[in-house]
Amino acid sequence: MRDGTQTSTVYEDPRELARVVASMVREVVEGSAPTVTRGATIDNGIREVPTRLLDPLLVISREDAAALLG
Repeated sequence: MRDGTQTSTVYEDPRELARVVASMVREVVEGSAPTVTRGATIDNGIREVPTRLLDPLLVISREDAAALLG
């Protein structure tokens, strides 16, 4: 985007990712299955692993990036 060769990117807040991971770990430690996104899986090369997807935020300008990053 900076060099004018990319029109957009997506951003996932690492703080939100950390909150979600901590929540999933807590669920497992307490003996529950972790909350995952229905129907979403990731192939880790051995099997399809249920996963939890976060909503990405579209970044198309410097102003968008500045608003997201503070």
